[in-house]
Amino acid sequence: MGGGKKFRKLALQDLMIFEDDESPPPMTRYPRALHPMKVILPRTCMQRVYYESLRNKALGVVVATGATGSGKTMLACAGAAEAFDRGEVSRILLTRPAVSAEGPIGYLPGTLESKMSPYTRVMTDVFVDMWGAHKTRVLQENGCMEVASLGFLRGRSLHNTWVILDEAQNTSPLLMKMALTRLGDGSKMTVTGDLEQCDISGSINGLQDLVNRIPAEHHSIRHVALGTQDVQRSGIVRDLLEIYC
Repeated sequence: MGGGKKFRKLALQDLMIFEDDESPPPMTRYPRALHPMKVILPRTCMQRVYYESLRNKALGVVVATGATGSGKTMLACAGAAEAFDRGEVSRILLTRPAVSAEGPIGYLPGTLESKMSPYTRVMTDVFVDMWGAHKTRVLQENGCMEVASLGFLRGRSLHNTWVILDEAQNTSPLLMKMALTRLGDGSKMTVTGDLEQCDISGSINGLQDLVNRIPAEHHSIRHVALGTQDVQRSGIVRDLLEIYC
C-alpha cells in the first residue's frame, strides 16, 4: 500500500535473548539458547567448574559424580543443548543402564526407544524445559536426538555426537569401557552418577572404576566431584542428605 510503513523481516540474531540482572551471578557470562523455555545456569562454584569443563572443547570426556539434586544431569543436558545450538555437534544421544532402583520390572511393551523412555525421562524432561516439547519432539523424530540402550551401543562409532551417560554407577567396568570407546571424531561424552546409589552387585561398579583410573590432570578427561553444598533441588533435600550421611 502506498505511503504505508515498511517492515523489516527479523532474522534469528535479532531475536537473541541476553542475560538479565536477575540471573545467578556466574563467573562467566553464558549464552542463552534462542527462545528458551527455561534457562539453566550453574549456581555454585563447583557447578561452574563442571559447566566450564563441559564447554571446554579440549575435553572429550567429563565425569561428574555427586549427590542427588546437585545438577549433574541437568547441567550435562544444558551443555549438550548449547553445543547443538552452536553447531558444535549434530546429534545428542541419551543413554543409561536399564536398571531399576526397585529391581526387575518385567518386560516393557513397544519399541526399543519406548522401552528406554522410563529410564531416560529425567533427561528428556530437561530438554523439554529448555527447548519446549515441540522442538524436542522434532529433534527426536529426525534423529538429531536419540535415546539408546547402553548395551546396544556395542559396535557403533559415534561421530559429532554429544553423549550423556546417566546413572553410570549402575554399569560394570566392562560396560563402561565399551561405552567410552564408542566416541568418534568431534564427539563428547558426559558421564554422570551418584557413587552412593548403586543398584547392582559387585565389588566395584563402572563409574567408581573409571574415577579411580582418571589422573589428577589429564588433557582430555576430567572428573568433577559435586558435594552436598551443590545440591540445588531444595533445602529439604540437603537436610535429608545430611541425616542420611
